Amino acid sequence: MEREKAISEFAQTQAGQEIIHLDYLGYKLAGNQKELTPNQVKFLLLGYSEMHRQQKEANTGQESSTGQEANMVKDLISRGD
Repeated sequence: MEREKAISEFAQTQAGQEIIHLDYLGYKLAGNQKELTPNQVKFLLLGYSEMHRQQKEANTGQESSTGQEANMVKDLISRGD
């Protein structure tokens, strides 16, 4: 649980988001999805969720509600444990 919290917090930092942007641009963490560790998968899910939240916020000019997306990400993560 402590590791998941650390991954979640890092995914929201500028450095974490820079890694997500690099992944989005094609600079992947691994050669294919099978090579990703469970922690890398969690980071990518949480990082992309944060990126989409930031994009929605920028597009609307206000904080968007991402509760449903956050719940979906948490469900995906809990299934992997």
